[in-house]
Amino acid sequence: ALGMIGIGIIASCLYLLNLETLRTHGFLGPFKSVWREKGSRLMLIVVTCWAITAPLDRLASQAWHPFWFAASLHGGSCLLLTPFWLHARRHHVECSEWKLAGLGPLTGAASMLQMTAIIAAPVAFVIALRRFSAPLTAVWGRLFFKEPNFRTRILGALIMTAGGAIMLLSL
Repeated sequence: ALGMIGIGIIASCLYLLNLETLRTHGFLGPFKSVWREKGSRLMLIVVTCWAITAPLDRLASQAWHPFWFAASLHGGSCLLLTPFWLHARRHHVECSEWKLAGLGPLTGAASMLQMTAIIAAPVAFVIALRRFSAPLTAVWGRLFFKEPNFRTRILGALIMTAGGAIMLLSL
């Protein structure tokens, strides 16, 4: 029950992060904004993919060692995406190899940790606990992308983190 309360807090804060839309477009404003904004629609597709693949990740991590599964998943992605990267380089699309080189090992390490956690705890908990990065994401959004409504976003992100802490207490 405590874990479900934590998930509920996280979900409600995701809704409240769009407080400006709530004020200007009413109670259903945050839901309507998903359909109005292209980025939100694309993110909805990503979330749907995560909802489908997270239980599959657990099955694969249980069938195979989590480190090997994460390494093959990211190694395969690297092989599949390399032709696109080479195509972009040929057409002089700006792409920093150093940023990609640094991002690869960090993403791989994060995936290995997630696959290890996904075996030890319920999938919904592991995916929800990934939201612990929300405060950092809010700060980066403000610093690098000059996103508006920082106070509302950081408050929502901190409450989401509290929801994650409540979930941890239930384990």
